[in-house]
Order: sequence, then structure tokens, then C-alpha cells
Amino acid sequence: MRAIRTAAAVLVLAICAGAAYRLPLHRFECERARRTLERGLVELEGSSDDYRRMTFARDAHERATDCTEAFPHDYAMLMVKAASEQVLGLDREAIATYRRALAANQRPEIYANLALVELRTGDYAAARRDLLTAAIFNIEYAKLVDDPLRSEIYAAITARIERLQRRASGGGG
Repeated sequence: MRAIRTAAAVLVLAICAGAAYRLPLHRFECERARRTLERGLVELEGSSDDYRRMTFARDAHERATDCTEAFPHDYAMLMVKAASEQVLGLDREAIATYRRALAANQRPEIYANLALVELRTGDYAAARRDLLTAAIFNIEYAKLVDDPLRSEIYAAITARIERLQRRASGGGG
């Protein structure tokens, strides 16, 4: 009986030691992979070599999926996963992944990228809402789209600023 308890304790200890070793190592591998994948996706963004772009996107998606399963709140890796889904033409999946990234961290670049995918899928209202949110953080995001949406975003931001100025000066609004 004592031998069984000892063997069970050694087994539990070995499992805990393996997990304690693997988790930080996997985290480091995912961070390194994220930087490499981000760089690769940016470099291939305007590439005319569809085969190379699609192959890289498939590999990026696989690696990003592995990392986001292990670290589901890693918004940066979720953005890499969503970007690879966009390249692969998986727009609905990209939208869902960008929304997961927003749940982890509400960054303007996530809103902007989400808006671009929503535009491509024809969801103009959602794209306008998300691009406006991004532009509230940084008006430069409005330059990602053409008129008439760009003008709508500028007008909404201008109206917001005027409303805030009236409130600040005691004018209500």
C-alpha cells in the first residue's frame, strides 16, 4: 500500500513538474512565433505570389490556433489568427476572432481591422460603428476607407468633439 501511495505521489510530482516547465516554455515559443508571424503577414500583404501568401497564412493560422488554445486571452495572437483567416478568405471566422481579441483588450487597431472585414462582408452598419470606435482613439484610422464612409467618420468625430466642447464650456448638450 505504501508503495502505491509513493508511486502515485511521484507520478503527480512528475506531472506537475512537466506542466511547470512546459507552460513558460510554450508561452515563450508563442511570443516568438507571434513576432515572426506578424512580420510575415505584413511582408506578404501586398504580395502577388498567391501560393506563398496562402501557404504562409495556413501555417500562421495553425500556429496561432495552437497558441490561442493555450492562451485564449492573448489578444495579439488572436489578431494574428484573424489576419491569417482574412488572407485565407475566412471572413466570418476572422470577425469572430477579432471579437474574441476585443473581449481580451479593446484596442483601436482591432476595431479598425474588424471594420475592414465587416466592410468586405457587406455589414456596413457594423463596419461604421467599429471604424468610428477606432477613429475616436486615432482619427488616422478613418483613412483606411474611402468616401462616403470616411466622410461619415470625420463628421461623427467632429460632432462628438463639438458636443464635448459645449459640455466643457457649460453649454450642455
